[in-house]
Amino acid sequence: MKRFHRKRVLITGGAGFLGSHLATRMLAEGHEVLCVDNFYCGTRENIEPLRDHPNFDTIVLLRGRPDRGAGSIHGDRC
Repeated sequence: MKRFHRKRVLITGGAGFLGSHLATRMLAEGHEVLCVDNFYCGTRENIEPLRDHPNFDTIVLLRGRPDRGAGSIHGDRC
């Protein structure tokens, strides 16, 4: 029989599409989740259903947006 070990999971970009789904999965499996995001691509709506979960916490980075100068490899917002 396997023993369950609760893990503390850090998800960077946790408010994005993939990050929020990963957070949901990790919480469903009984793990603790710390979501770190600056909401540049992710949205608060993606993690709203998780906010009241006792094993979920969020850190919001309020730093400015990354530089998108002439040499940027990114297109429009994500």
